[in-house]
Amino acid sequence: MNLKWLPRIILIGLLIYLLLGILIYFFQQKLLFPATSLPDSHVFYSNYNFEEIDLKAPDGARINCVHYKIEAPRGLIVYYHGNGRTIERWMDVVEYFVAKDFDVFLMDYRQYGKSTGELHEGKMIADALMVYDHAVQNYSKEKVILYGRSMGTAFASQVAAERSPSTLILESPFKSIIDMGSRLFPIFPSQYISRFPLRSDLAAEKIKCPVHIFHGTKDRTVPYDSGKQLYECYDPKQATLYTLEGAGHNNVAEYELYQKTIDQILSSY
Repeated sequence: MNLKWLPRIILIGLLIYLLLGILIYFFQQKLLFPATSLPDSHVFYSNYNFEEIDLKAPDGARINCVHYKIEAPRGLIVYYHGNGRTIERWMDVVEYFVAKDFDVFLMDYRQYGKSTGELHEGKMIADALMVYDHAVQNYSKEKVILYGRSMGTAFASQVAAERSPSTLILESPFKSIIDMGSRLFPIFPSQYISRFPLRSDLAAEKIKCPVHIFHGTKDRTVPYDSGKQLYECYDPKQATLYTLEGAGHNNVAEYELYQKTIDQILSSY
């Protein structure tokens, strides 16, 4: 190699590195929250009784929610869903718990479905807290379960750190978006370019209730190791990690260990 080209090659490499870093910084919102909207006129359907509710955030954002209500509920599950699709798809998922005689409260994040507002970590955490406070008004603390799935585990963890649910259930969680970023883009300082750190590891230090973590060993979206590292942030007397051998990211509920354990957890309500 002609050494006179070396400074130019280094400069080009640095420019490419900076350009990629800038692209990651500005487009991570689309990667983390691939929101899909629904028209206000869209009608939700279910085989179970539910009420559609709109909550208003302090900045004027509309947070669209669904509240499943049965005649004699054993308790309430406040459910924070993953980052894909809208509340309509997740209604099919949470009916698993409605069929087990639980009321369920489900929200859509900003810009998902009929919800509106700026995608901003602080505001989204505030939305999750607002939804929880509204949902639990007519339930005793001992009857409230917080459930987070994938991206929703970050919001469920933040709420559990600030409120007092009886139980926290996390399905396919991650330690933080900083941790996920360092796994996806190891050559970039994710702690500096992450606009949505979502530090579930720090929230874990404040959570006092029992925590149940389910994670598949073949999860290609959120690596099992990230969920295990989050588990290690808890006191082992407080948290339990259920390792689902062979499970991926979207089929955890199909595994017998998950089904039996969920039944055991719910049986105390």
